Amino acid sequence: MKKLIYNIFYKCGIIMLLLIFTLNIGIISEARHPRVYDKAGLFTEEEIKQIEDDILAKSEVVNIDMIVVTTNDTNGKSSRVYADDYYDELYFAGGFGDNAEEGYTSGILYLINMDAREIYLSTDTENELKYTDTEIENMLDRIYTHVAEANFVYSCREFVSSAVQYGSSYSDSGVRYNEDNAIINIIIRNAMIALGIAVVVTLAALIGTRKKQTTNKNTYLASNGFKKLVNKDLFIRTTVVKRNIQSNNGSGGSSRTSTHTSSSGRSHGGGGRKF
Repeated sequence: MKKLIYNIFYKCGIIMLLLIFTLNIGIISEARHPRVYDKAGLFTEEEIKQIEDDILAKSEVVNIDMIVVTTNDTNGKSSRVYADDYYDELYFAGGFGDNAEEGYTSGILYLINMDAREIYLSTDTENELKYTDTEIENMLDRIYTHVAEANFVYSCREFVSSAVQYGSSYSDSGVRYNEDNAIINIIIRNAMIALGIAVVVTLAALIGTRKKQTTNKNTYLASNGFKKLVNKDLFIRTTVVKRNIQSNNGSGGSSRTSTHTSSSGRSHGGGGRKF
């Protein structure tokens, strides 16, 4: 019987490890479609891979798809029109944004327009994802510091980081889901997995090494040597301290989201900046 129980726990541990590996395949695997379209030739192949790996990892965390597009020629289109059209083209092709296969609810596109020397962010406002005008400006502030120095690789990293920080997708319960909450959830999940493995291994080890118990509650108790002490808790008084807490009614920024309609009829948000 003991050997049977030991084998059960041992096999459960192996199965759990295999499940953990399987669940993480999506995180360590390559992207199914490109996340960087470098038409302006700003990046090396290694840099493109680094950017795509960063996008893939962060997209998995916050359920937001992200694309980087660079170009030397917008065919006469403004940065906004070019970015929106590029977004919609990928969206309707099933490779970006509301992608049921990869689990993304929406997305954001970062355009580096070398023709007009302008950066532009195009967001999808038809799905759950919305960026406020203030958040767009904050993102452009952070991205611009690198673009102004022609450090386009770091501008992409800043884009991914700020898109995750300011990006929000709302669950059915209406709770805002951001990077901090997602990371906490991942930590809790991994902790629970580690705890489960630890319990399985510990129980298996205990079952395998447990010996017959030779002691009981009376082994180390002297005859007639037990004496019970009586403890009582007496209520004396209650002290109440009152403090006046001042409320802060200040606003943390505008929650307004400006939208416009692209040539395909879809709704977009976003903004741009010259460099």
